[in-house]
Amino acid sequence: MPHEIGLLTNYRLLAGHIVRRKPTLAFWGHGANFQNDRNGVLKKWLREWSMKQANWWFAYTSASVKRLIESGYPEARITCLNNAIDTGSIIGWAKSISAEEKTELRDQLSLLGSKIGIYIGSLHSDKRLEFLYAASDEMRKKVPDFELIIIGDGPMRDGVSAFVKARPWAKWVGAKHGREKVLYASLGQIMLNPGMVGLGILDSFALGIPMVTTDCGIHSPEIAYLKNGRNGVIVPNNQEDYVQCVADLLDDTLRLERIKLNCLEDAQKYTLDNMVNNFCNGILLALNN
Repeated sequence: MPHEIGLLTNYRLLAGHIVRRKPTLAFWGHGANFQNDRNGVLKKWLREWSMKQANWWFAYTSASVKRLIESGYPEARITCLNNAIDTGSIIGWAKSISAEEKTELRDQLSLLGSKIGIYIGSLHSDKRLEFLYAASDEMRKKVPDFELIIIGDGPMRDGVSAFVKARPWAKWVGAKHGREKVLYASLGQIMLNPGMVGLGILDSFALGIPMVTTDCGIHSPEIAYLKNGRNGVIVPNNQEDYVQCVADLLDDTLRLERIKLNCLEDAQKYTLDNMVNNFCNGILLALNN
């Protein structure tokens, strides 16, 4: 069952398990609240107490495994799932997009296209869009041909609209899906996400577009997939370092290409099939424990 301390049904199941110790109980979850600043003392206690009642744990990523071990849960009773979504379609669509399609879309957006950063995701506060705006302005000063495409929608859409309205080099194209999203994203050389990173890291891998984020402390467990300097970059949580890192990457085409190839390689590691296999093996281990 999901390790959600807000689900009342969990406590009924937990009570029965504590009394009878049967059937085998396994949790599926993050292993912690990765946005710790939002945790109250009672919630933290409930989370750590309840996590230890299960016979087995299915942890989202290696970051989740680490948190569970730190909280005192035995490593031998943890399965690391490497949480994933099906990115096969994204990879296929990316391969199908022609140079002519990209040129036509760049012309439609009135972009030069040599150094484009893209943002893909919901438009909400955890994504730290104000940081993105300020950093993009500074990047434009450092890299005069820098351009930005924002793909997504959400409650902060008015701020995004106001930002791009005053900057002809920045475009907001709204929410896009399927092959159309991949086409817009394919114009970018680098993926910008200074805020919370989750499963969106798999978009970066599947598209072969390296992500640059910050050590902002609010990432979801999937941040464990980002190996700094190999398949993406994590920089200190300040605008100056972020801007300099992006500017350096855009100017260093060999390094950018190397990271891109590593992204595509790791896209084959974090797959839905691999996650399913991990889950099946974990079930067998849990039942035989």
